[in-house]
Amino acid sequence: MHRAAPQEARRRKQSTGLRRAARALIVWLGAIPLPPGAAGKAPTTRPRADLNDLLARFSASGTPPAERLGAAERILELGQDAAKRLLPLLQSRERFVQAAYQRQFQLRATHLRAAKTAELAARQNKTRAQINRDIRGWRKTVLSLHGKEGLTEQVIHRQTAEAMAKLNDLLYVDRRTVLARTPELARQRAHVLKLVTLGRRCERIASGRAGPPPA
Repeated sequence: MHRAAPQEARRRKQSTGLRRAARALIVWLGAIPLPPGAAGKAPTTRPRADLNDLLARFSASGTPPAERLGAAERILELGQDAAKRLLPLLQSRERFVQAAYQRQFQLRATHLRAAKTAELAARQNKTRAQINRDIRGWRKTVLSLHGKEGLTEQVIHRQTAEAMAKLNDLLYVDRRTVLARTPELARQRAHVLKLVTLGRRCERIASGRAGPPPA
C-alpha cells in the first residue's frame, strides 16, 4: 500500500510532463512555415469549388443579367484556366442574347413602320391599300433606272429624289428611334455590348494574352 502511492505519484508526474511536452511541440510546429509544395496544395480545393459554383451560376437560365456578368467577372479573376472554362459558355450566351435582341429589334421596327404607314394614311385620307400601292409605285420609280446606261449621278438623284424621300420617310426606322421608344430593348442592347466586351477580355485571358484591351 505504501509502495503503490509513490509509484502512482510518479506516473501522474510523467503524464503531466508528457502533456506539457506535447503542447510545447504543437506550438513549436505551428511556428514552422510550410514547405513550398505543401503551401500550394491546401487552398486549391476551395478555388476549384468556387469556380464550379460561379460557372453554374453563370449558366443557370434564371440568373439575372447583372448577377451573370458579376459571376463572369469573378471567374476571370481566377486566371487563365478559369477563363478557358468560361469562354465557350460566354460565347454561347452571347449568341443567344444577340439573337433574342435582333428578333425583338426587327419586331419593334416593323411595328413602328406600320404605325408610320397608318399615320400617313390618316394624314392623306387614304386606306392602307392605297398607301401600299403608292409605296410600290415609288419603288418602281427608283428601280426603273437600275442598269440604264448614260445616266449620271445627278440625273439619277433628280429623277428619284422625291420617291426616295417618301420611301425613307415612310419605311426607314433608325436604331435610335427604335431604342428611344423601347427602353427594355435599349437595356437589352446594353447587356449585349457588355457580353461582347467581356467575351473579348475572356479570349485574351484564356489565350495568355491578358493585359490592357487594344485601343
